Amino acid sequence: TDEDGRVLFDSYGNPLVRVDFHNNPLKCEDSCLFDERKFPLFCNPAKPIANMDGKPMLFFDKNKRPLTDRRGVPLVYASGILLLKFDDVGRPYADQKGKPLCDVNGNEIFDQNFDATVSPIANPAQLQISYCSKPSFVVYDRTGRPLTDNEGNALVNSDGTSLEFNVIKQKKKVLRQEYDGYGRPLFDKRNRNFILPWEAGFQYVWSKTN
Repeated sequence: TDEDGRVLFDSYGNPLVRVDFHNNPLKCEDSCLFDERKFPLFCNPAKPIANMDGKPMLFFDKNKRPLTDRRGVPLVYASGILLLKFDDVGRPYADQKGKPLCDVNGNEIFDQNFDATVSPIANPAQLQISYCSKPSFVVYDRTGRPLTDNEGNALVNSDGTSLEFNVIKQKKKVLRQEYDGYGRPLFDKRNRNFILPWEAGFQYVWSKTN
């Protein structure tokens, strides 16, 4: 389209973008549409968000907390509500409180220097969390906010620090209620207290004192 949003045509008179009755662009199967800033349109919230160059887009809130995982997949609360909001053409633009999205450097989405393709620099040892036979077990805090992604990876803030966890090994088999760095108990998706067995040979989540 041109700068006024009017559909352009090729030399044969064929529209470069198909539109519906209301002049909204139609998305073809397996194709992506982008705006002038290389932001994708009509995003699928269950799939990675990537820019025109195929790079994953990572969004954070103003408190540096992640809103997508490291692949660009939008995160969800335990209730299933997305942490991101999308506009009427399917572009991510705000968190659930309506605050503008930020990149890893704290630039807001409408800033000229905003670049969502830059990843935080994190300690690799903190990224993978193993839950015995449940490697894809997602952990949430009391508010229902995810602390891990669906693959069992610890989420990190935009400054590269892990949200609440360190990974350690324990050899004695016991049961222990897990807490975050502020002493608040952790919960699973069903809002049950998160209790882990400690067994030899496995890695578990341990709260990190902030």
